Amino acid sequence: MCASILIVTHWMHVPFLRLCLKSIAKHAHGFERVVIVAPTTEVGLFEKEFGGSQTAAGKPIIFRHCWEVVNRGHIQMNGTKMCADLYLPEADLIAHLDADCVLTRKVTPESYLVDNRILVLARPYAIAGDARAWKPLVDRALGIDATLETMQSSQI
Repeated sequence: MCASILIVTHWMHVPFLRLCLKSIAKHAHGFERVVIVAPTTEVGLFEKEFGGSQTAAGKPIIFRHCWEVVNRGHIQMNGTKMCADLYLPEADLIAHLDADCVLTRKVTPESYLVDNRILVLARPYAIAGDARAWKPLVDRALGIDATLETMQSSQI
């Protein structure tokens, strides 16, 4: 299985990304690639700042650019995440991390599988607490009455 990590971010998240990449180098094992996707106008800054960074396996971090929508950073980031397969077409499994995620223990591609199937965390919106605020936007974006909330922190 070819598994990779994708981080979609902006330059303003650099302080968090520093810690995230350190935790990946220490705890993420068995991933073929780590790809950081940033807006075209910022990807050069990331390459300069993090160009020597490596994965736990000693492989270099890869940088890619994405389209940018002014004043729509969060929506743009989510749209880019939905195109993950374009950035990692060879990957069988893509683990999405945000720049503010810090791994605290060993993580492998198998950490994201249950019975050899990809683990998707979801809960009914009825018990989703503060995440219920996102439901109208999700409904509008998907064109359905969404019943499950999936923007959860992985327990990994």
